[in-house]
Amino acid sequence: MKDKLEVVVAAIKKSRNVMICSHVDPDGDSIGSQMAMAGLLKYLGKQTAIVNRDPVPTKYKFLDPQGLVRDQLPEGFNPDTMVVLDCSSLDRLGIVSDLIRPDMVVIVIDHHQTMPALGDSIYLQPTASSTAELIVDIFKELEVPIDREQALQLYTAILSDTGGFRFPNTSAKCLSTAAELVAQGADPHEVAVQVYEQRSESSLRLLGCALSKIEILEDKRISLICLEKKDLEVCDARPNEVDGIVDHLISLKGCVVGVLIREESGEIVKVNLRSRGSVKANKIAEVLGGGGHPNAAGYLTRRSLSEARERALLEIKKWL
Repeated sequence: MKDKLEVVVAAIKKSRNVMICSHVDPDGDSIGSQMAMAGLLKYLGKQTAIVNRDPVPTKYKFLDPQGLVRDQLPEGFNPDTMVVLDCSSLDRLGIVSDLIRPDMVVIVIDHHQTMPALGDSIYLQPTASSTAELIVDIFKELEVPIDREQALQLYTAILSDTGGFRFPNTSAKCLSTAAELVAQGADPHEVAVQVYEQRSESSLRLLGCALSKIEILEDKRISLICLEKKDLEVCDARPNEVDGIVDHLISLKGCVVGVLIREESGEIVKVNLRSRGSVKANKIAEVLGGGGHPNAAGYLTRRSLSEARERALLEIKKWL
């Protein structure tokens, strides 16, 4: 993939005004990678705008203290280049995809296994722990120093996408990259406090509500929770406070698939999957219209909550 890294670097050098985008429902990897990429481009003398459909989740707002992530282009900003980070398909950009013009150069940097259906220059590494790990490669290729702020952003991104260095994507390169970022100023304790120890009262109440609904199925190999919209309302919780609940499901001893199914706005139901061993969450999600990583994936459906439950279980049981 070295040649494709060089192609992406060449495209970055030619850019002038750059729009940096990522997927809907952003996570730590997407936000940290976007912020660090903006810093890299600024160092190179480029003008940038970070545009996402959805806002920065509360627990990652410390990565964007100036509020640089917005939901539309600044007035008068005319990008010649679009950098798409951590996004496996055009659909995952949401309405931001409407901002792509035929005359734009589109650069894609991603670690998902699904090849993006867009991009003039693509740096895709499915074996990487995170998109942030690939952003570090680009810093090095361009010989741009990583300052403390960028080290914090990139370390947080890697920590987030490896589940605190617990997921199978935690590789030797991932750990050595994280160590380099700590040496460059990232404070592991500071990041851990921000990401894991700043929960709201409503999110804790929602977690309790969710765990009270847990179903243990197939001789403990499947753990499942269905959340209705009214569950969030009773807990006075925001939709992004559902984040992390699915990780509790896979922590059950003997469980190989954790499933969180919840009602969203309108008639949309969102399904999050976690898996271990030979069961591939992304393969299950792809069959049902989504995608992700081998052990962490998801999809959206217009089925009812009960129908989504039955359909998900039908597909999961094929893997058991």
